Amino acid sequence: AEDLTDVGEAWQLTSEPTDLNGMRDALSDAKVEVTSADMVMVPQNTIELNEAEAKSVMRLIEVLEDNDDVQDVFANFDISDEVMEALSQDDGE
Repeated sequence: AEDLTDVGEAWQLTSEPTDLNGMRDALSDAKVEVTSADMVMVPQNTIELNEAEAKSVMRLIEVLEDNDDVQDVFANFDISDEVMEALSQDDGE
């Protein structure tokens, strides 16, 4: 594993995609319960979004995720806590 993160009641391991099956097998052999083992795309560079951009992108992602033909949605944006707070206040109105 390249990275190991404590996420509360579980651990998140990060590795190269080619190591996924080997890591899962090694954990199983060590009698460690694997609750999920998924390959995800992690961006190397992110783009900071302002409130208007974040609102548009979040709507687009919601539409894509609701589409039955779409299995996974990956993106390379970053939304600050302040912008997320503003968006959540907009949703509450």
